[in-house]
Amino acid sequence: MAFYTGAANSFADLRTALFSACVAQGWTLTDDVLSKGAAFVKCSISSADTAAQGIGLILQGATGYASGALVSPAPVTPRLGAPSRDTTLASWPMEYSIHVFDSPAEVYLVARYNLDYYLWLAFGVSDVAGLGGSGLWTSAISRLKRGPQGGGLNISPITGGGQGSDHTNPGFGASSGALFWNTDGYIDAGSQQDAICSNLDGVLWPYRTLNNARSLNSFQAVEASYPLITRSPSAWNSEAILLPIQGYVFRASNKCSLVVDLRNARYVRVDNYEPGQIITLGSDRWRVYPFYRKNTAARNGGTGLDHSGTFGWAIRYDGP
Repeated sequence: MAFYTGAANSFADLRTALFSACVAQGWTLTDDVLSKGAAFVKCSISSADTAAQGIGLILQGATGYASGALVSPAPVTPRLGAPSRDTTLASWPMEYSIHVFDSPAEVYLVARYNLDYYLWLAFGVSDVAGLGGSGLWTSAISRLKRGPQGGGLNISPITGGGQGSDHTNPGFGASSGALFWNTDGYIDAGSQQDAICSNLDGVLWPYRTLNNARSLNSFQAVEASYPLITRSPSAWNSEAILLPIQGYVFRASNKCSLVVDLRNARYVRVDNYEPGQIITLGSDRWRVYPFYRKNTAARNGGTGLDHSGTFGWAIRYDGP
């Protein structure tokens, strides 16, 4: 594993830092597509500010790249950028941290701005056996769609995302701001934040296509962790445990299948941790980040937020 940090003055700088870190750790860069084994991830810069697309870095996974085009690209395209017009917009410079891992490949980029606001993107390859697809997954703090009005983040211990007041216009939906946490909201791909190439039941890139959290072929991780998320931190010693991030695809007959079990990131409630704090557990060290912005006064989140309560994550750390 490797850790890189520095300062960026634009989304182009952030992308350059991401490309450099990945290439240094064995990824191949062709045009704006990173590849490693069966994983192909395009990272493009968006300067749009419309209902259909927001500003930032946009990820799109695929099964290949040939003749200048992605092969079987993911319909879900997560975005590193401000979640809505009603949240604090990105400002420069940003301080970035990039964690790159191998076996399995996992990449995490976290950028801090305006003192205590964080944006992030992540991608990697699942090592869960039995998938019909490559196992490539991508995620980011925001969905592709920015919306004519944002409303801020929507996140709770068991739900994330949202439809907003106009259920006929996907542009009005909200972002959960958290990894594999989008359970509510619009059913179109542009309103989703998480993609995985699992190819179960003939669906290469599953995402929610019905208006409920467990719709057929939807993908999320938060419901599996919900009972422990709500009981953290401990009322006895105030410590918060690091919870596995395990994503499931919901299938027919009310069944679900594990499709990704992240090796180098964990959910953690950050009530009693400072952003950037290092936790040492045996021979492992983990760096703590809020998903967007820490707020202990509204620790369980809510709707229309410019913060993410005390929902956060810890990423395995190999820095100084």
